[in-house]
Amino acid sequence: MGEGLTSESMNTVLATVHAIAAHDSPEMPISQQRIAVFGGRYYLYLADETQTVIEYSGAGWHICENSPVKFVFDKYKAPLPIPRREGKIDKLWDFPRISDRADRLIVAAVMVKGLVPGGTDPILAISGYAGSGKTTSANHLRSLIDPFTKGKVLSKLPESSDRIAIHAQRRRILAIDNVSHISADRSDFLCTVSTGGGISKRELFSNQEEIILDVQNLIILTSIGNVVTKPDLLERSIVIDLARITPEDRESESDLANGFDRYHGDILGDLLNITVVALQHRDTTNCPKYTRMAEFAHLGEGVQEYLKYAIGSVENRMAVGVDTANEIVIESSPVASTLRSWISTNKEAWQGSASDLLNILKSHAKKSELAGTLPKTANSLSGELKKCESALFQSGISIVTNRTKSNRTISVCLQSPPLLNGQKDRHRLEDLS
Repeated sequence: MGEGLTSESMNTVLATVHAIAAHDSPEMPISQQRIAVFGGRYYLYLADETQTVIEYSGAGWHICENSPVKFVFDKYKAPLPIPRREGKIDKLWDFPRISDRADRLIVAAVMVKGLVPGGTDPILAISGYAGSGKTTSANHLRSLIDPFTKGKVLSKLPESSDRIAIHAQRRRILAIDNVSHISADRSDFLCTVSTGGGISKRELFSNQEEIILDVQNLIILTSIGNVVTKPDLLERSIVIDLARITPEDRESESDLANGFDRYHGDILGDLLNITVVALQHRDTTNCPKYTRMAEFAHLGEGVQEYLKYAIGSVENRMAVGVDTANEIVIESSPVASTLRSWISTNKEAWQGSASDLLNILKSHAKKSELAGTLPKTANSLSGELKKCESALFQSGISIVTNRTKSNRTISVCLQSPPLLNGQKDRHRLEDLS
């Protein structure tokens, strides 16, 4: 009595316990993230002292006494408050200073998607001048459903995909602050995190063995200017701009934190109310099927109804986002911007080889700052056109490649920009005001 077990005895006990768990106990799903899906229902882990779990679906939400999903507790998960059913999401807008009603709707839809894993998760790209509260806004939005004890947001976009994958494993929302540039590799990786996929990583202390990390996260990025410029990343992004906060409206970080903590349970409770309605509508609404964001658009219809926005408000805001994304793609591409300038001046349809088109674009750009940035070869030009083809098409410029056995030609012409998903007018936002 009073003596500790020997290492041999301890190993025997552990092996016995492992064997009982593996062979004599029912198998249960385990989640490292705060939100899990099981049996068509969703589970939110509060990580509080009593290990509270909220179960929710289109039928409603309640505290789950015996969760079928077991969650991994770690020291970095901060507790969420008990959600209050009678709360109001309106209090949220005191913290991320979002005044535009259309932006409020789309951000509310993003946060609902944060509670509903599956399908492509949006990337919320928050931009604004210094002093617009970008970091504070990202922190409060992330903390609404996935607070962490260590650090408000990631300090920067990690260069190592391994590090991002490790962060993503335990977090539902991946928040990255003060992004100044996103390389092509990092852009591709963020697309994988948004859509969901496996990330290969070398096993520790091994040169040959590898492990696969499954990741899928809602992402929040903050930046001063537009850093999301790659077409694939833009297709998954919701871009909002924050206005600069005037000195008389500015509050201290401690006052904002205390205010957010005071209303956190109210905001979370109403967000769950909205999510229930969104789930009810997800499989019944006749919402346009956006290629990348179908799940998000369907949920947005329910958010729109709960918050009493006009029919089509989410669709219109997403269409404006598509216009903005296309403009970013064109402006960031010397080929696309030069081609648009040339065809807008030329007006007439054109057909010829890639080499001919390259010479025309170089001649047109001769007096501009883009002259030295155009591709050097016809093959490079064809590759750049392929990247920007969708954005140019949406802006009213058609590019068609014609192939025969002997040659390949490119046709370029102006056309009316296509209406997205049956809209009568892509640029009307009266119903959002």
